[in-house]
This record gives sequence, structure tokens and C-alpha cells, in this order.
Amino acid sequence: MIAYCIQNANGAYVKSAKSGTPVWWNDAAQAQQAFYQGYGGIDSKVVPVQVRVSPFGYNGYSIVE
Repeated sequence: MIAYCIQNANGAYVKSAKSGTPVWWNDAAQAQQAFYQGYGGIDSKVVPVQVRVSPFGYNGYSIVE
């Protein structure tokens, strides 16, 4: 499944403060809105990522790296 994540300039994905896992969105527009709301650093960008089912991941999925 393809999702969208905010990637910082150093290559790291934005993580949830609560769970410590990368946060992703189903839609590029949702990820872009999160960026405008303060997620990520100055040179961050929205990138497509592959996610897979995981009982420990955000929303039951985790990013395939």
C-alpha cells in the first residue's frame, strides 16, 4: 500500500511524539496539510512510502524501509 510521509532534510521521517514511530497519511494533501501545521523541519518534503500490515505500526501499518 502506498502512503505519504514527511521526510526531513536528513532523510528521517517525522515521528509521532506519543508512539515514537513514523507518521504517515493516506493522501498527499493530508501530509502536506500536516507539514503546514508544523510537522517536519524547514527543508522537509512529502514523499510517497510503501507501508505494510504490522500489529505494532501506526494505524496497524508500518513503513517498509
